[in-house]
Amino acid sequence: MNKYEELYCKIYGWYSDLHCAKNKTEKERIKKSVRSYMKNIDSDLYIEFNEGAASGLLQGNFFDSDMENILRILKNKINHESNC
Repeated sequence: MNKYEELYCKIYGWYSDLHCAKNKTEKERIKKSVRSYMKNIDSDLYIEFNEGAASGLLQGNFFDSDMENILRILKNKINHESNC
């Protein structure tokens, strides 16, 4: 499993957990974990996930759309590597 596959699995797990969360407290705990983790990824990858911005990823009302965008980007990277 390459680094993109590992990251995809980790983020998809959080994404699934978020949508299965039973209450707001659990959702906020998951969001906090994701945000904390994403602060420590490679800065170039963070900027790519955040469409060129160096900060603000996964904030406020953009959390769900950012998660979907991150998963899409990772899926494309995984598919590209497997086609080479």
